[in-house]
Amino acid sequence: MNTQDKDKLKDLVLQHGGEELYAEKNKLKFIGLISDYFPGDEHKRTRRNLKQAIEDNIAAKLLKLKNLDNVNRAIQIKALKQTFIDITGIDKDLAEQIIDSLAFAIGLVKEPDVYVVGYCNTGATLWKNSIAQKLTDGGYGAKAQSVFVDGNDVYVAGCDGRVATLWKNGIVQKLIDSKYGAVAESVFVYGNDVYVAGRDGAVATLWKNGIAQNLTDGVYGGNAQSVFVDGNDVYVAGFKYKYDNALGCVATLWKNGIAQKLTDERYWAEAESVFVDGNDVYVAGHDGWVATLWKNGIAQKLTDGVYGGNAQSVFVDGNDVYVAGRGDGVATLWKNGIAQNFTNKRSCEAQSIFVSGNDVYVAGCNAKVATLWKNGIAQNLTDGKNVAKAHSVFVK
Repeated sequence: MNTQDKDKLKDLVLQHGGEELYAEKNKLKFIGLISDYFPGDEHKRTRRNLKQAIEDNIAAKLLKLKNLDNVNRAIQIKALKQTFIDITGIDKDLAEQIIDSLAFAIGLVKEPDVYVVGYCNTGATLWKNSIAQKLTDGGYGAKAQSVFVDGNDVYVAGCDGRVATLWKNGIVQKLIDSKYGAVAESVFVYGNDVYVAGRDGAVATLWKNGIAQNLTDGVYGGNAQSVFVDGNDVYVAGFKYKYDNALGCVATLWKNGIAQKLTDERYWAEAESVFVDGNDVYVAGHDGWVATLWKNGIAQKLTDGVYGGNAQSVFVDGNDVYVAGRGDGVATLWKNGIAQNFTNKRSCEAQSIFVSGNDVYVAGCNAKVATLWKNGIAQNLTDGKNVAKAHSVFVK
């Protein structure tokens, strides 16, 4: 850029604010402008004015979205982020951080509520924004396995002793009291319907509004460990025993009650989590010692099987596929197949994942401490005096 162009650019930034700067998008990129065209201490004011002009421009556009409903507002904010990236040329994560911070500052968005369920010495427990709520009286065998928030209602699936249980806003609904033991593993709300996956004894079971549908016949047994509803289709991930209840199992995906084998019966294998995005169905689990992600039935190995590996939870956000579990024996997050270990302790586990905006939440345990990781930073939910684990996280 020659001196004449640079002077013209300075005039645009300093005299006319952000709109004209946007119009010059074919001549400059934001990062280049900051680092190359206005270097040194003598241009601190110019850089500050430039930053303010851009932020004022974004804030003005965000304020126009205040009267939109949440869905359309989110669509427009997403479009504004992409426009900002196209115009300025800055990094995607930085652009989203700038716009999200401004949206929060002007009251367009609020900090989300983070719900986590699991167990500790008090039994089945729900944490909302790290504040614990007892769901049971601390009796033996009580645990909360899954949480789902719909509007103002908080649903938790788990068990109290041998009773498969659904809590709605803390109120108990017993799904089945089985002498062989029953567990509600996963809950999903779609419209007016509440779906729960679990088991009644050794029978993999799906409950819809409290009415049970057996997914296995009880001869060979199984477990339904995750449920996801997409339109008229109900997907359940779990496993079926191969021959009898002691000789291993096959990772299985049920779609509307029809079973699809994901593994070939050579190893003990389980499907732990299912997530549907458009036409693609993602399932996380393990095949033997190998943490595995299946996309439309095609397996992708996340670990090499040298150490114990298991993919416990899968979440899709845009073009990114996140998986939480154990890789090389430690709590691990995979993003598009690339592993990030949270700790080097083999007593740590990552059980559940949820992505909200730019933030990635993972629930699990660090040794015997129930733990929530946000963007890799650990937050203890319990004090470590008793064994505790966080099983599921939901952000709203």
